[in-house]
Amino acid sequence: MTRLFAFAGLVTLFQIVTLHVAGAALSLPLVAVAAGLALASQSVGHFLLGWAGHPLRAALPAAFVTGFTVVSVALFGLASGLGLSPLLGIAGFAVVGVALVLWGGPRPDMPRADWGRADWADLGWVVVVMAVVIAVALSAIRSPVTLETQGFLPIWYDALLHGISVQAFAGLDGLPVDPELAGASLIFYHYAPFVPPAALVDVAGINGLTAVAGHLLPLGLLIGALGLYALVVQLAGRAAAVVALARERGVTFDTCPISNL
Repeated sequence: MTRLFAFAGLVTLFQIVTLHVAGAALSLPLVAVAAGLALASQSVGHFLLGWAGHPLRAALPAAFVTGFTVVSVALFGLASGLGLSPLLGIAGFAVVGVALVLWGGPRPDMPRADWGRADWADLGWVVVVMAVVIAVALSAIRSPVTLETQGFLPIWYDALLHGISVQAFAGLDGLPVDPELAGASLIFYHYAPFVPPAALVDVAGINGLTAVAGHLLPLGLLIGALGLYALVVQLAGRAAAVVALARERGVTFDTCPISNL
Protein backbone atom coordinates (compact mmCIF):
# COMPACT_ATOMS: atom_id res chain seq x y z
CA MET A 1 0.00 0.00 0.00
CA THR A 2 2.86 2.37 0.81
CA ARG A 3 4.32 1.80 -2.64
CA LEU A 4 1.00 2.59 -4.29
CA PHE A 5 0.74 5.97 -2.58
CA ALA A 6 4.43 6.67 -3.18
CA PHE A 7 3.99 6.04 -6.91
CA ALA A 8 0.94 8.31 -7.01
CA GLY A 9 2.96 10.94 -5.16
CA LEU A 10 5.71 10.82 -7.79
CA VAL A 11 3.17 11.22 -10.60
CA THR A 12 1.63 14.14 -8.72
CA LEU A 13 5.03 15.82 -8.39
CA PHE A 14 5.71 15.25 -12.10
CA GLN A 15 2.45 16.99 -13.04
CA ILE A 16 3.16 19.93 -10.74
CA VAL A 17 6.67 20.41 -12.14
CA THR A 18 5.64 20.24 -15.80
CA LEU A 19 2.68 22.56 -15.29
CA HIS A 20 4.87 25.09 -13.49
CA VAL A 21 7.51 24.89 -16.23
CA ALA A 22 4.72 25.59 -18.74
CA GLY A 23 3.83 28.78 -16.88
CA ALA A 24 1.10 27.70 -14.46
CA ALA A 25 1.23 29.34 -11.05
CA LEU A 26 1.49 26.90 -8.16
CA SER A 27 -1.64 26.78 -6.05
CA LEU A 28 -3.38 24.43 -3.66
CA PRO A 29 -6.23 23.68 -6.11
CA LEU A 30 -3.73 22.77 -8.84
CA VAL A 31 -1.86 20.43 -6.49
CA ALA A 32 -5.15 18.91 -5.32
CA VAL A 33 -6.33 18.13 -8.86
CA ALA A 34 -2.96 16.67 -9.85
CA ALA A 35 -2.94 14.51 -6.72
CA GLY A 36 -6.55 13.47 -7.25
CA LEU A 37 -5.89 12.37 -10.83
CA ALA A 38 -2.77 10.43 -9.86
CA LEU A 39 -4.47 8.78 -6.91
CA ALA A 40 -7.61 7.95 -8.88
CA SER A 41 -5.60 6.40 -11.72
CA GLN A 42 -3.29 4.43 -9.44
CA SER A 43 -5.99 3.09 -7.14
CA VAL A 44 -8.50 2.21 -9.88
CA GLY A 45 -5.78 0.44 -11.86
CA HIS A 46 -4.59 -1.37 -8.75
CA PHE A 47 -8.09 -2.62 -8.04
CA LEU A 48 -8.82 -3.71 -11.62
CA LEU A 49 -5.52 -5.54 -12.07
CA GLY A 50 -6.00 -7.14 -8.67
CA TRP A 51 -9.30 -8.55 -9.90
CA ALA A 52 -7.59 -9.83 -13.04
CA GLY A 53 -5.40 -11.93 -10.78
CA HIS A 54 -2.46 -12.26 -13.16
CA PRO A 55 0.93 -11.95 -11.40
CA LEU A 56 2.64 -8.74 -12.46
CA ARG A 57 6.36 -8.02 -12.32
CA ALA A 58 5.90 -4.24 -12.65
CA ALA A 59 2.56 -3.80 -10.93
CA LEU A 60 2.87 -0.11 -10.04
CA PRO A 61 3.40 1.34 -13.54
CA ALA A 62 0.96 -1.18 -15.02
CA ALA A 63 -1.69 -0.09 -12.53
CA PHE A 64 -1.21 3.59 -13.31
CA VAL A 65 -1.39 3.14 -17.09
CA THR A 66 -4.48 0.95 -16.79
CA GLY A 67 -6.18 3.23 -14.29
CA PHE A 68 -5.49 6.41 -16.22
CA THR A 69 -6.99 4.89 -19.36
CA VAL A 70 -10.13 3.76 -17.55
CA VAL A 71 -10.53 7.02 -15.63
CA SER A 72 -10.04 9.18 -18.73
CA VAL A 73 -12.63 7.26 -20.75
CA ALA A 74 -15.05 7.29 -17.82
CA LEU A 75 -14.58 11.04 -17.32
CA PHE A 76 -15.29 11.57 -21.01
CA GLY A 77 -18.46 9.48 -20.79
CA LEU A 78 -19.70 11.36 -17.75
CA ALA A 79 -18.91 14.73 -19.31
CA SER A 80 -20.35 14.02 -22.76
CA GLY A 81 -23.34 12.06 -21.51
CA LEU A 82 -24.30 13.87 -18.32
CA GLY A 83 -22.41 17.16 -18.49
CA LEU A 84 -20.46 16.26 -15.34
CA SER A 85 -17.50 18.53 -14.66
CA PRO A 86 -14.10 16.80 -15.05
CA LEU A 87 -13.17 18.30 -11.69
CA LEU A 88 -16.03 16.55 -9.91
CA GLY A 89 -15.33 13.36 -11.82
CA ILE A 90 -11.68 13.25 -10.73
CA ALA A 91 -12.64 13.90 -7.12
CA GLY A 92 -15.22 11.12 -7.24
CA PHE A 93 -12.87 8.58 -8.80
CA ALA A 94 -10.14 9.41 -6.27
CA VAL A 95 -12.48 8.76 -3.35
CA VAL A 96 -13.98 5.60 -4.86
CA GLY A 97 -10.59 4.27 -5.96
CA VAL A 98 -8.99 4.66 -2.55
CA ALA A 99 -12.04 3.10 -0.90
CA LEU A 100 -11.81 0.10 -3.22
CA VAL A 101 -8.13 -0.36 -2.47
CA LEU A 102 -8.60 -0.05 1.29
CA TRP A 103 -11.82 -2.01 1.74
CA GLY A 104 -12.47 -3.85 -1.51
CA GLY A 105 -10.59 -6.54 -3.32
CA PRO A 106 -10.91 -9.64 -5.47
CA ARG A 107 -13.35 -12.36 -4.55
CA PRO A 108 -11.87 -15.01 -2.24
CA ASP A 109 -11.94 -17.60 -5.03
CA MET A 110 -9.88 -15.45 -7.41
CA PRO A 111 -6.07 -15.25 -7.31
CA ARG A 112 -4.66 -11.84 -6.52
CA ALA A 113 -2.08 -10.13 -8.68
CA ASP A 114 1.32 -10.43 -7.05
CA TRP A 115 1.41 -6.93 -5.54
CA GLY A 116 3.61 -8.02 -2.65
CA ARG A 117 6.55 -8.67 -4.98
CA ALA A 118 6.43 -5.28 -6.67
CA ASP A 119 10.02 -4.10 -6.62
CA TRP A 120 10.97 -0.75 -5.11
CA ALA A 121 13.20 -0.47 -8.17
CA ASP A 122 10.11 0.56 -10.13
CA LEU A 123 9.90 3.73 -8.06
CA GLY A 124 13.51 4.51 -8.83
CA TRP A 125 13.10 3.89 -12.53
CA VAL A 126 9.99 6.03 -12.76
CA VAL A 127 11.98 8.95 -11.34
CA VAL A 128 14.58 8.42 -14.06
CA VAL A 129 11.90 8.22 -16.76
CA MET A 130 10.24 11.40 -15.48
CA ALA A 131 13.54 13.28 -15.52
CA VAL A 132 14.26 12.13 -19.08
CA VAL A 133 10.79 13.13 -20.30
CA ILE A 134 11.14 16.61 -18.81
CA ALA A 135 14.67 17.07 -20.15
CA VAL A 136 13.91 15.88 -23.68
CA ALA A 137 10.56 17.67 -24.02
CA LEU A 138 11.57 20.80 -22.10
CA SER A 139 11.29 23.10 -25.11
CA ALA A 140 7.78 21.85 -25.86
CA ILE A 141 6.69 22.03 -22.23
CA ARG A 142 7.92 25.63 -21.98
CA SER A 143 6.31 26.62 -25.27
CA PRO A 144 3.52 28.79 -23.73
CA VAL A 145 6.17 30.81 -21.90
CA THR A 146 8.28 31.05 -25.06
CA LEU A 147 5.25 32.20 -27.05
CA GLU A 148 4.51 34.93 -24.51
CA THR A 149 8.09 36.16 -24.10
CA GLN A 150 9.62 35.59 -27.55
CA GLY A 151 6.64 35.49 -29.88
CA PHE A 152 7.00 32.03 -31.43
CA LEU A 153 5.68 28.58 -30.59
CA PRO A 154 8.36 25.81 -30.47
CA ILE A 155 5.86 22.97 -30.62
CA TRP A 156 3.49 21.38 -33.11
CA TYR A 157 0.90 23.96 -34.15
CA ASP A 158 -1.93 21.49 -33.65
CA ALA A 159 -1.28 22.01 -29.94
CA LEU A 160 -3.45 25.10 -30.39
CA LEU A 161 -6.30 22.90 -31.64
CA HIS A 162 -5.72 20.51 -28.77
CA GLY A 163 -5.92 23.46 -26.40
CA ILE A 164 -9.31 24.38 -27.84
CA SER A 165 -10.44 20.78 -27.33
CA VAL A 166 -9.31 20.86 -23.70
CA GLN A 167 -11.20 24.08 -23.07
CA ALA A 168 -14.35 22.56 -24.58
CA PHE A 169 -14.57 20.37 -21.46
CA ALA A 170 -13.65 23.09 -18.97
CA GLY A 171 -16.33 24.98 -17.08
CA LEU A 172 -19.12 22.80 -18.44
CA ASP A 173 -22.57 24.34 -18.43
CA GLY A 174 -24.46 21.56 -20.14
CA LEU A 175 -23.18 18.95 -22.57
CA PRO A 176 -19.89 19.64 -24.40
CA VAL A 177 -19.90 20.08 -28.17
CA ASP A 178 -17.28 19.35 -30.80
CA PRO A 179 -15.08 22.48 -30.88
CA GLU A 180 -13.78 21.77 -34.38
CA LEU A 181 -16.88 20.71 -36.33
CA ALA A 182 -20.34 21.94 -35.34
CA GLY A 183 -22.84 19.14 -34.86
CA ALA A 184 -20.27 16.35 -35.02
CA SER A 185 -20.28 13.59 -32.42
CA LEU A 186 -17.58 13.54 -29.78
CA ILE A 187 -15.58 10.31 -30.18
CA PHE A 188 -14.10 8.91 -26.98
CA TYR A 189 -10.80 7.68 -28.46
CA HIS A 190 -10.05 11.18 -29.72
CA TYR A 191 -11.44 13.40 -26.96
CA ALA A 192 -11.00 11.32 -23.78
CA PRO A 193 -7.36 12.43 -23.24
CA PHE A 194 -8.47 16.08 -23.26
CA VAL A 195 -10.83 15.70 -20.30
CA PRO A 196 -8.37 15.39 -17.36
CA PRO A 197 -6.43 18.55 -18.32
CA ALA A 198 -9.75 20.42 -18.49
CA ALA A 199 -10.04 20.07 -14.71
CA LEU A 200 -6.78 22.01 -14.39
CA VAL A 201 -8.14 24.78 -16.60
CA ASP A 202 -11.10 25.00 -14.22
CA VAL A 203 -9.06 25.38 -11.02
CA ALA A 204 -5.69 26.83 -12.01
CA GLY A 205 -6.72 29.70 -14.26
CA ILE A 206 -4.60 28.44 -17.16
CA ASN A 207 -5.54 28.34 -20.83
CA GLY A 208 -5.86 25.31 -23.04
CA LEU A 209 -2.40 25.66 -24.58
CA THR A 210 -0.74 25.66 -21.16
CA ALA A 211 -2.76 22.59 -20.18
CA VAL A 212 -1.64 20.81 -23.36
CA ALA A 213 2.04 21.74 -23.10
CA GLY A 214 2.30 21.34 -19.33
CA HIS A 215 0.07 18.32 -18.80
CA LEU A 216 -1.32 16.50 -21.84
CA LEU A 217 2.02 16.23 -23.67
CA PRO A 218 4.41 15.30 -20.84
CA LEU A 219 1.93 13.03 -19.06
CA GLY A 220 1.19 11.30 -22.36
CA LEU A 221 4.90 10.69 -22.92
CA LEU A 222 5.23 9.39 -19.38
CA ILE A 223 2.29 7.02 -19.78
CA GLY A 224 3.70 5.67 -23.04
CA ALA A 225 7.09 5.08 -21.41
CA LEU A 226 5.58 3.44 -18.33
CA GLY A 227 3.39 1.19 -20.47
CA LEU A 228 6.41 0.06 -22.46
CA TYR A 229 8.39 -0.46 -19.27
CA ALA A 230 5.66 -2.57 -17.65
CA LEU A 231 5.20 -4.69 -20.77
CA VAL A 232 8.89 -5.43 -21.30
CA VAL A 233 9.50 -6.10 -17.60
CA GLN A 234 6.67 -8.63 -17.72
CA LEU A 235 8.11 -10.33 -20.79
CA ALA A 236 11.86 -10.06 -20.34
CA GLY A 237 12.82 -8.37 -17.07
CA ARG A 238 13.93 -4.90 -15.98
CA ALA A 239 17.25 -4.86 -17.83
CA ALA A 240 15.45 -5.40 -21.13
CA ALA A 241 12.90 -2.74 -20.18
CA VAL A 242 15.64 -0.17 -19.64
CA VAL A 243 17.09 -0.99 -23.07
CA ALA A 244 13.62 -0.67 -24.63
CA LEU A 245 13.09 2.73 -23.01
CA ALA A 246 16.45 3.95 -24.28
CA ARG A 247 15.55 2.75 -27.77
CA GLU A 248 12.12 4.41 -27.58
CA ARG A 249 13.74 7.66 -26.58
CA GLY A 250 15.99 7.55 -29.64
CA VAL A 251 13.22 6.72 -32.10
CA THR A 252 10.65 9.14 -30.71
CA PHE A 253 12.75 12.22 -30.23
CA ASP A 254 15.82 11.88 -32.44
CA THR A 255 13.72 11.35 -35.59
CA CYS A 256 11.09 13.94 -34.70
CA PRO A 257 12.68 16.52 -32.38
CA ILE A 258 9.99 18.59 -30.70
CA SER A 259 12.26 21.57 -30.24
CA ASN A 260 12.79 21.91 -33.98
CA LEU A 261 9.11 21.95 -34.96
